[in-house]
Amino acid sequence: MSHHQSNSDPPLSEPEIMEQAKHNLTAFVPIYEAYVDRIYAYCRHRVSSAQDAEDLTSQVFARAMARCRTYRGGSVGAWLFRIAYHITVDYYRDSTPAPLTDDALMMVTDHRNRPPLEEVVYREQLTLLKEWLADLSDEKRNLLLLRITGELSAAEIGDIVGKSATAVRVEIHRIIQKLKQNALNYQ
Repeated sequence: MSHHQSNSDPPLSEPEIMEQAKHNLTAFVPIYEAYVDRIYAYCRHRVSSAQDAEDLTSQVFARAMARCRTYRGGSVGAWLFRIAYHITVDYYRDSTPAPLTDDALMMVTDHRNRPPLEEVVYREQLTLLKEWLADLSDEKRNLLLLRITGELSAAEIGDIVGKSATAVRVEIHRIIQKLKQNALNYQ
């Protein structure tokens, strides 16, 4: 009787999964499942319709699968978001940044069932946040999206946008300070 230890084998790391996917694309499925929601959230913030966001998300994963062999190790998330960044830049090079919609913002914020009064306050804050984010340049908004929806480190974001990790950290800190200042001025 042969003893298969498949149940007790440790789960593969993302880089190990990517190595397998280079030879067998079905191995890519766990990567897709792990990142599809975050990639979609990022795209949803970058474009004006859910349909476009779905199309772009599909393009990101199609390109990722086509380019599996170009993966050279390191953060799989950063590799995928680099693809997403370039696809959204290419796709919307000639158009204005998407307005931030409530449903897109809901994806960023923790949305639990709230008592009615809290819900009113929350929606008011959401409206203000949308106005403040709309005032940011596309570049600054993109940095925040990579940090929040992408859950990427400053170093990973730096690789994507061509800046040092320190420059990214400083820029994100400034953006957040400005948003906080706007919030204080409002109160």
